[in-house]
Amino acid sequence: MYDELDIPAVESNYFYMQVCQWLLALGLEQHIPKFLELQVGGSALLQLESRDFKLLGVNGDDKNRLKRKLKELKVQVEKEKRQQEKERKEKERLQKKAEKLAEKASKRK
Repeated sequence: MYDELDIPAVESNYFYMQVCQWLLALGLEQHIPKFLELQVGGSALLQLESRDFKLLGVNGDDKNRLKRKLKELKVQVEKEKRQQEKERKEKERLQKKAEKLAEKASKRK
């Protein structure tokens, strides 16, 4: 159902185990077997929708808690993506600046 595309099997098992550890930390360890059975890895976890919780056997207070924690996790992931993009743009800017300085230095010679 949910697989980690383009990730070798060993690495994808790592991502599944991260999800299991996350569930354990939330006190939702009773849901780990179903998440493993359906191969819910990191990227699939972030894409879960309300209808998926029924398939995963998550309902009631567990569903509410999981939805709240997923929302927090998504916010954190988005912040990290924005930070990475900001760092990438800064690196590009510095690279262009260095290229211009190198070009000016070579013209002086």
